[in-house]
This record gives sequence, structure tokens and C-alpha cells, in this order.
Amino acid sequence: MKRFIIICIVVFGVVVGGFNIYLNEFVHRNYVQLIINNEDIITTAWVEGDKIYQVNDNQELEEVFIKGVNIGLGKPNSFPGEVSITQSEYLNWFQNIHDLGANFIRVYTLQSPDFYQALFDFNMLSDKPLYLIQGAYMNEDYINEYNDVFNPKIEEDFKTEIKNVIDAVHGNANIDKRVGHAYGRYTSDVSKYTSMMILGIEFSGDTVTNTNLKNPNKIKYDGNYLHTENATPFEVFLAQHGDYAITYETTTYNKQTIIGFANWPTSDPLEHPNEPEDMNKMMGFNVEHIIKNDSYICGMVASYHVYPYYPDFMNFENQATYLSSSPTNPYQDYLKRLNNIHAIPVLISEYGVPTSRGTTHIDLTRGYNQGGLSEQAQGDAIISLTKDIQDAGMCGAIIFSWQDEWFKRTWNTMELTEPDGRPNWHDVQTSETSFGLTAFDPKKDELISTHLSKNDINLTIESDAEYLTIEIKKDNLDIEKDQFDIFFDTTNSSGFTSLNQFEFTQPFDFYLKVDGKKNTELFVDPYYDNFSYLFGTQLNLSLPLLKETSYSSRELNSIRLRLRNRIYIPSSDTTLEPSYYTTGNFLYGPIDTKDENYNSLNDFYTDGDTLTIQIPWLLLNFSDPSQGMILDDFYENYSPYEAGMQMKSKKIDSFTIGIRNNDQIDYLEVPLKNWDEVEYTERLKSSYYIVKDVWSNE
Repeated sequence: MKRFIIICIVVFGVVVGGFNIYLNEFVHRNYVQLIINNEDIITTAWVEGDKIYQVNDNQELEEVFIKGVNIGLGKPNSFPGEVSITQSEYLNWFQNIHDLGANFIRVYTLQSPDFYQALFDFNMLSDKPLYLIQGAYMNEDYINEYNDVFNPKIEEDFKTEIKNVIDAVHGNANIDKRVGHAYGRYTSDVSKYTSMMILGIEFSGDTVTNTNLKNPNKIKYDGNYLHTENATPFEVFLAQHGDYAITYETTTYNKQTIIGFANWPTSDPLEHPNEPEDMNKMMGFNVEHIIKNDSYICGMVASYHVYPYYPDFMNFENQATYLSSSPTNPYQDYLKRLNNIHAIPVLISEYGVPTSRGTTHIDLTRGYNQGGLSEQAQGDAIISLTKDIQDAGMCGAIIFSWQDEWFKRTWNTMELTEPDGRPNWHDVQTSETSFGLTAFDPKKDELISTHLSKNDINLTIESDAEYLTIEIKKDNLDIEKDQFDIFFDTTNSSGFTSLNQFEFTQPFDFYLKVDGKKNTELFVDPYYDNFSYLFGTQLNLSLPLLKETSYSSRELNSIRLRLRNRIYIPSSDTTLEPSYYTTGNFLYGPIDTKDENYNSLNDFYTDGDTLTIQIPWLLLNFSDPSQGMILDDFYENYSPYEAGMQMKSKKIDSFTIGIRNNDQIDYLEVPLKNWDEVEYTERLKSSYYIVKDVWSNE
């Protein structure tokens, strides 16, 4: 069906050419015209009370619960600013999103002309249109530099973004090339499918507070379509730019759209006395202080990004206390608190959990963690969280996100990877890279294949943009009886030279102990343990500050990953020590995506006489495997460590692997293959089908 629709779109475009605008209006007349101030104003949706009403094909109003997905600009091999997603890719995505049962898509900023053309073409022939929530982004570099949204550079840039996205959705823009932004000639009018604009980004409490302190006299705004009451300077800024958007679209196109402003718990208007991070309990903003005038027919929504594991008050604050009810579900209770302070509709415009192998934050209630979840668990969590959102009385839920985005970073791994290389490999240890319902599976390349006669083993080593994969074939292989010791030397400058009284002819940095389905683990030499270096001071660890030139035997470290720094909980006057977990433990189970029992978290598996082990690159301290970059010597490069400092890397062309079985060891030099572009295939995750089973039947 998907291919049929795409083929029809292409053929139809060739045959009818300029008649597509007429047909689009004929198929979907999802707009109405109202007379406001003696002018005909078109709209597709508006707010009444705490509900959103959408104009359907029969030009009738119907209440709508938004079920949507967020689409980013990232895909393998490119950063978002390169705007490299093609029209055909968008058409495929829109068909899959439609089949999912979603009725809305949201984007954060101006997209390429291909995006709007694809949306126009898809809706032209689809039985049900996909509606658009268009974002207008703010320049984060400017915000980080000036930390005051009234700075002229920030204001000018934001207004340019607002104007450009409005012109783009109306198919009336010719935007010059700008580095890091979409540009081009926009001719596809999708305004009749554009129901809402969400302006801005996730603002930090520091930015809100600093803006208010620097602009104490800016506390009142009275515009064409919006005004303020009891507003802070930051809220006045939002009102001004919301009014600018409404004014520009109304006067230029006789069209009005629902307006919202991006927000999240860090800048919400609620009190969070048990939030341990000062930055997350600073002054927020309340869109209820921005009031629509009668001339603005659409109305406003309160938009929030809300996840069950962050900020920490989600775990350590009893939300039900504020609701005069018994504790039930901290996530849903928080949503109810949000809903209770708003008279306008509340939209949860981001929520979800990632399928990354690595974990970043923990949900102590239900285990809906930021990472460490299978694709099955991701789907189940999304359905559960959607129900929380509906039961709390919100007007919609938009999943984050449609596709995995390899370029992203996360606080507990960001120092360890090369920023410029992130789009070229999928760091499965970094949670932010794996929120998507769509995965990108990279193609494998063989590095070496050989027969180890002493151990009677056929060995194959492969690499791809996610893993270093080791395949061992041995007659009568028994994973519970055959123990393999695998050693890796990448640094060629430090490491251990003996283990359990077994002496090596060269030092190794890592040791993979393959010992049955439940006891297989990767260990690291203490000198090359990035966790100890980054986190050692907080944990009072004994650090190996000097290389031991004799490389004498020493106790190896488990590979660990940070979850939380030391925090203080005010209500109980309690200090909680830093939290971390062992990420070097390997999980046994099917690793082939075509296996019906496939689990994205599995690390190794046996099939007959073949053992296959896949090792995430970051576990071996590769900072950019696409270019053979590994973390360089921590202690020679910098001491002491400073938070946020980028770790230095060095390039290697090969590494040494040692395999011991039955007290014999083979040494192999493994060459590395670099790549500038990843070959990959798209795959809908199991979570997609779980959500589809529910959403498409509602």
C-alpha cells in the first residue's frame, strides 16, 4: 500500500502538474473562514476552554486528541544543519506515521522545501491528512552567549525564524543559503494542514531568571492579538514574539494558527522544593499570563516536554501531596499538577524512552528509564505514558521521536566522543541517540577471518557503525562449558601483562571474559578506566595516576557508567551518594534483527557451533570508530579533570587481540577500516508495531 501511494503521487505529479493545488483543496477542505474586524480569516483549528477543535474534511468542528510524533533533522552521515533528509524519505516516513495511527507531526524549526512538498503530496492522496505543528527555533549559541532573550541579536534572529517558517508553510518563501539552516525556494502551501506553532526551545531556569533580572521594567505588553497580565519580563518577551507571529500571518496570509511556547519541568511555574539541582528549580514562566485578544480567534496551548526520569524531583518528590490524594503514579500526578494550573489546553509535546544500551537516568517507580530498555519495553512504556497523559486531562501527546539521531550527546558520555564524528556512527551507550521508533541498521565490514590452529577455532572479526563483532566457530561449542578469554590492546602504551597467573608477551587494555550466559563481562585496566578518571573524586576512588612501567598484574575494573551525581534531598535532610551501574555486563540472547526473539540490548549469542559477540565501540574507549580514534592517555593529557572537558583522542590504524582457550593464547593484529559514509537500512522497531496496535485502533 505504501509503495502504491508513493508511485501514485509521482505519476500524478507528472500528469496533472499545476492542478495539484486544486485537487488538494478538493480532497481536504479542512479549513473555515471567519470574519474578524471585517476581514476574512482562515483557520484550521482553535481552542475552546481546555480542548482543541480541528476542522474536518466536512468543515465541521470536532474535538481532537493530538497523537503525534516529533521528527528531527538528523539521519546517519549528517548533522541536522546539513538538512539532508530527502523528499522520498519523508514520503516513506509520512506513510508509516499515518499507518501508526498518528494524526499530527511536529518539527522544531524550518525544514527543507522537500519536507513541505512531501507533506503536501502525501496529504493530497491520503485518506486522512497528517496535520503539522510547526516549530520556530531560537539560536542556542546566542542564548548561551548573552543569557538574556531581549538581546538584539537573539530577538532579530528569532523574528527571522518566525517569518521564515510562516512563509514556508504558506509556500511563499525564497530563503538564501545559511550555514546550519534549511533554505531554498518554498512553493508547497501546507498552511491548511498547519494547526499549531510552538515557538522557542527548552529554556534553562538560568536564562529565565537572568532575563527577568536584567529587564525589570519590561512587565507589560499590549499587542494586536496578545496582551499580558501580571507578567514577568521573560513572559513579556514570549508575548511580543507570539504576537509578532500572529500579526505577520494574519496580515500577510489572512490565516491564524494556534500558538504555544516550548517549556519543560525545569522552567515550569510550579514549586519543586525537593528538586536537588538548583538550576532545575529556578524561576520558570507561565503562559497563563499571556492573554489572547478577541481579534485572535485560535487561542493558545501550554506546551511541555515531560519525561518520567528527569528532573530528579520526579523520583524524590511526592507529587500527590499537592493533589490531596494518595500517591499513585509520580509521572501522572505531575501531569495533573500541570493541568490544574492551566485553563488553556496542555499539550505534552515530547515524551518517550530510548532503546540505547547505555542508561542516563533512572525512573525509580516503573523503570521507564532513559536507556537500557528493549524495543518491546519502549513500546510498552510509550503506551503506558500515553495513557497517563490522557488520564491527566491533556489535549495531546507527541512521541519523541520518529527516528534515531546519531549526532546527539548525553551528559554521562559526551566527554568521551569526538563531536565532529558523531553522525558517522551510532553510539549505543549514549541514550539520546536512540529515542526513535525507526532505527538505522549499518552494514558490516569484515576486518579479519582466520583459523586459529592451536585452539581449533575459526575466527571472524567484523566492524560496523555500532559494534566490533567477534564470531567464533568451534566444533561442539557449549557456551556454558567453553570459556574464552579475549584481550584487547588499543593504546600500545599501557595495560596489564598478566591475569590469574597467566603471563602475556604484551600489555592489554581490556579483558572480555566469556563465561556462560550469565557471567560474561568486559573489564578494563584501571589506568584506562574513564569512569574512574571522570568520577573518581566524587567516589573517593584510588586512581592510578602513574603508568606502571613494569605493567605488573593488577586488579581489573568493571566498566561503569554514571547515572547521577551526589544530591541533597531537602525534605529528609538527606544526601544521596552518586549513582552508577556496571555497563560491561553482557546480555545473552538473539542479536539478529530478523530473529523473532531479537532484543536490541543483547550482546552475544550462540547458534549451533557459532558464538557471536558484539562489543559497543565506546566500551573499548573508541571516541570515533569511523576514523579509528580512541581516547588518549587521560593522565598525561590533563590533570585534574574539569567537568565538561572534552577528552583528547589519538588515531590508531590497528589493534591487537589475544584469544585464550584451554590455556593457549593466539595474538592477532586487526586492521581498522575507516569510513566517511555509513551504508545502512531503515527498520521500524518493535515499539512501532506495539504503538500501532493501539493507536491505529482507537
